[in-house]
Amino acid sequence: MTMKRICMIVYSYYPWDPRVRKEAEALTRNGYDVDVIALRNDEEKEFETIKNVNIYRLNQKTKRGSQLRFLYQYSKFFCMSFFKLNHLDLSKKYDVIHIHSLPDYLVFVAFIQKLKGKKIILDLHESFPEIFLSRFNNKLTAKLLEFIERISANYAHSIITVSNTLKNMFVKRGIKKNITVLFNVPDQKISELKMKRPTSLKNKFILNYSGSLKKERGLDIAIKAINEVKEIIPNIYLMIFGSDDEENNLKKLVKNLKLKNCVYFGGKVTSQKVMEYNNISDIGIIPWYSNPITEVGTPNKLFECIALEKPIIASETKALKDLMGNSILFFKPGDYKEMSNQISFAYNNKNKTKAMTKKAKMIYNKINWDVMEKRLFTLYENI
Repeated sequence: MTMKRICMIVYSYYPWDPRVRKEAEALTRNGYDVDVIALRNDEEKEFETIKNVNIYRLNQKTKRGSQLRFLYQYSKFFCMSFFKLNHLDLSKKYDVIHIHSLPDYLVFVAFIQKLKGKKIILDLHESFPEIFLSRFNNKLTAKLLEFIERISANYAHSIITVSNTLKNMFVKRGIKKNITVLFNVPDQKISELKMKRPTSLKNKFILNYSGSLKKERGLDIAIKAINEVKEIIPNIYLMIFGSDDEENNLKKLVKNLKLKNCVYFGGKVTSQKVMEYNNISDIGIIPWYSNPITEVGTPNKLFECIALEKPIIASETKALKDLMGNSILFFKPGDYKEMSNQISFAYNNKNKTKAMTKKAKMIYNKINWDVMEKRLFTLYENI
């Protein structure tokens, strides 16, 4: 069989985006030739090959800002990736163009390839209308984005998304194409994790968070919960990995509450390091506020902790509750006192949390990366 050539396009950084990396590497391991067009930070090369994936980086960085700032950045990337794709396609002659949202309308970058009869996949990592509502609270524009989401998805040959909750929502909105769910589960093997708990943390009760530090992620709630239980659990220690707008505010909160010895900011780390820090922790946390996007989101963090058989304390959002049931410890979103109660429960009832973790692992085993990888290949074979 002739090797199939794939071009992935993502408005993000590679290999820092774990979902894109996992899918690209899985395809190359199974005989596909994969190129990725992505954003570029100052320290990154314009072109390099990582684990047989060819990365073509455009000279553009992302920066949060106003609605106009978002529109400008997305439009710029649309134009740059359109020209890059068509330049590469002259020699590569791609068989499949795999678009990762956001934005959803990035799928139209490949309109020339579709005219040539090539297959188009749209990978919906999140829901654009919900993200927009969460950040700007503009219902009229969110309705317009629902329309754009629908025509973008129906333009593609196949759709991928990250959860059954999102899949059902997309179907209700009129997306008629076949939707494959690929959960954000880790692809690292536990046997590959080499990090050992440092001597300085040997007797600590460690909570771990990795991911975005945006306001809606609720790290202020977690820090306030730590403050509530520090007298009851004097060895408590929260490790936070990631970066974003709220980092400085969170550090100020830690300083004001005199929690310098209880909270550690580790910055942005690789997906491999994320798993290793999870592995030396006692509990993973997902302290999200409730808003349109968090109610339908399922973070990488959830599955990384379950894979390592770590208990999880999380905000009770719809998607997490629907998927995990009573296998993790929930608290009311935004309620730091209720979160502190769950931390105390986990500290004092290790046998009960261990039983919950076993339930979570049973759910996870049905959707682990081996299962997801097979789904990905089935999708590619079908198109």
